[in-house]
Amino acid sequence: AAIFQYGNYDSLALPPSFLLRIDGSEWTIVQTTIGLVEYTRTYLAVSNTISVCLAPDSTGRVPFISAIGIVE
Repeated sequence: AAIFQYGNYDSLALPPSFLLRIDGSEWTIVQTTIGLVEYTRTYLAVSNTISVCLAPDSTGRVPFISAIGIVE
């Protein structure tokens, strides 16, 4: 699970949206709110490591992640 809590940390009151990728493949477009947002996905790793990438979308807002959970 990937958890995002904007909480207006930048005092702009503009919850950002951005891309979330796993191992180079797009997972989803994250749409944050002032409150807590959680995205869950089952992903079978093909090696001992995985790559998680947060990338700006067309809005150019700064991506962030509050927590990530991985189950072995």
